[in-house]
Amino acid sequence: MEAEVLLQAVMDYGYIILFLWLWLGMFIAPVPNEIIVSTVGFLSGQYLHPMAALLTAYIGIIASITTSYFAGRLIGYPVLHWLQRKGPSKSVQIASSIMDKYRVYSLSFSYFIPGVRNIVPFLFGMNRLPFQKFAMLAYSSAFVWCSIFFFSGLYFGQFSKDYPWEGIAFIVLLIGFVMYIGMVTLKKIAANKNVKENETRHQ
Repeated sequence: MEAEVLLQAVMDYGYIILFLWLWLGMFIAPVPNEIIVSTVGFLSGQYLHPMAALLTAYIGIIASITTSYFAGRLIGYPVLHWLQRKGPSKSVQIASSIMDKYRVYSLSFSYFIPGVRNIVPFLFGMNRLPFQKFAMLAYSSAFVWCSIFFFSGLYFGQFSKDYPWEGIAFIVLLIGFVMYIGMVTLKKIAANKNVKENETRHQ
């Protein structure tokens, strides 16, 4: 996504478009939320009100994961059966493995893992986790995640004129690091799941 596109959309329609982008974008758009929130932070250093932009982005994110949670509560099993008929979903399998290993505390870090960040809330909703517990763990994790990428983008926006290459390097390294940690975590979980499945077959 180009910064100009998001800026023009916000200028034309207000902060509501930013909210909708982060709320519904996870379900219909392939753009990673890391890029969206970093772009919002970048624009806040020059064109948008930082606190209004941060609050709008955060509300959009928690709306997205809350939608996933209640979708799991209301239509979880029919959707899961439909996915199973299509074939095993790797993202669902990984999310299930994370939940099996870390239980409810997986909500504290699942948003940092691309590919499963909205599936974990869906599965917890399907399993009828009390909403208060879900909100306490998932919303706090989302706030930390949102703040990291927002303020990284804000830093880049403020210092890009004087230190353009340093700012670019900082953003690229941060996003790359978080995504690398997420991918390594996914590979380890998938490897542990395969080992357990093999051990079960040989028993």
